[in-house]
Amino acid sequence: MSDKKQNNQPCSAHQLETILYENDGWDADRIRTVIESHSSVKYYIIAKHDKDVDGDGNPKPVHFHIYMHFGKTSWKYEDVAKWFGVSAEKVSKIRSDPHGTSYD
Repeated sequence: MSDKKQNNQPCSAHQLETILYENDGWDADRIRTVIESHSSVKYYIIAKHDKDVDGDGNPKPVHFHIYMHFGKTSWKYEDVAKWFGVSAEKVSKIRSDPHGTSYD
């Protein structure tokens, strides 16, 4: 399966990730509520990044990396994006989980 989005047709994958920002009203509880309303998510990780800095040493906005695994079911990028009110371009396939396990 190709990870590329061709002809404006989003791909699907068994594991997807997105980034959500605190400035947009996201917190761990709100994210958890959205994810847990979808039984297709078999497990997930919410990683809060509140200490990241840019190349000049300035703090980056507080954000959350969201990793979702759907078991043997594939989900379209655009469908998962709708859950969070973001564009499909903000959702991507996970190449490896945060523990280093490759899904490719």
